[in-house]
Amino acid sequence: MKTLSYIFISSMIASPFALAADWEYDPVDTSANTKEELLLVNQTYSIDTTGGKLTVEGLLQNASSKLSITGENDLIVGGEFKTLYQKTTLADANLNVAGKILIQYGSTVEINGTVNETGDTSKGWEIQQASNLNLAEGATLTTGKTITMMWVANINLAANSKLNAKSIASLYENETGFSVNVGDNATINVDSGTISAKSITLGNNSTINANVKTSGSLTLNAGNTISGNVTATDLIINKGANIGGTINYTNSLTVNSGAAVVLPSYFHQSNTINLNNPGTKAISSGVEYWFNAGSTLNIHLGNNSLAAVNDRFKALVFTLYGKAGEGQTGEGAKINVYLSDFVLGEDFVDGEQYKIALICSQHANISGWESIFNLVDDSAVADFVEGSLVHENNTWWVTVQGVSIPEPSTYAAIFGALALAFAAYRRRKR
Repeated sequence: MKTLSYIFISSMIASPFALAADWEYDPVDTSANTKEELLLVNQTYSIDTTGGKLTVEGLLQNASSKLSITGENDLIVGGEFKTLYQKTTLADANLNVAGKILIQYGSTVEINGTVNETGDTSKGWEIQQASNLNLAEGATLTTGKTITMMWVANINLAANSKLNAKSIASLYENETGFSVNVGDNATINVDSGTISAKSITLGNNSTINANVKTSGSLTLNAGNTISGNVTATDLIINKGANIGGTINYTNSLTVNSGAAVVLPSYFHQSNTINLNNPGTKAISSGVEYWFNAGSTLNIHLGNNSLAAVNDRFKALVFTLYGKAGEGQTGEGAKINVYLSDFVLGEDFVDGEQYKIALICSQHANISGWESIFNLVDDSAVADFVEGSLVHENNTWWVTVQGVSIPEPSTYAAIFGALALAFAAYRRRKR
């Protein structure tokens, strides 16, 4: 008898009915497939639409409960769908939600597999009060609605995941703070608008097909793609980053080692732009370029700068109309050209002269910028480089003589010899 009981119990455990969802499609009693509302409090609850559609005519609310939803058919919600204080997991699920989808009070909605959400597109998702929308590795969420972040909220995409939405909006990001984190090889696609957050981070080869705006700093690395415009307080662009639109910054823009970006057409520079080892058209402006008061353009020449030798149309900075007239070059504006890295690369030949196009204004005379140009001898290396600035053909050029730089041991020998010579000179003076 004990053996029979054991076999019976084991069979129950192995049976799929032992793992049945709390609510699943009933082909016999079809009335069981519809609920007026579903209010969950302090429980674990699962919904499976594999057998057919399930309908909640009004509100579906998960309060302090762990809710999981899966199934190839729609879970139809006629009212709002709320997750409060806890977690809702959607795994290979399909939703048709007529009302708003609300994630609130430190809650999380986690997406696994492929999840599609349809319904009234005039309603939206709202992520509020320290809540999260998380996409697991390889997951995809597709919704025809706008996702709005409010009062501290986070959207997190793990590696190889994809978020497709009507738009992603935010409210009060400067007063509170939102983050959008896009993992390696992950993608965000929106139909329109700007993704705005206090913090935006992108993993390797991640993509955002939208305009992007952050009130914090943003670094774009090789393989990162943003199809629209980019705005940040401090913006760092590295070679290999792909930007489909123009860039804007509030405090500083840094363009590193061969990267190239497009500025707004009517560009009035404010604060600081740093070009580190810039190549051709490291920054370019479609119509005009002028300097506001107190603005600084730092050009640190390097090997990539050889691309602009003897060719004004490959200048490091390119604009159609540079503005050098009265009121168009603000008080305290500076253009600093640094030579410290110039002779460090193998491409520079001892004894050769390099005439590098620094700034080209294709259709306007910018000789008036002479007063704000500064050739900076900022290191011992620069002492071995002779430079000159000249304006001709609406272009500012620097002519630099490449010379060999002594090894550190040579420096020591030179300084030692100088010290001995100085000591001998003092003895003679006595």
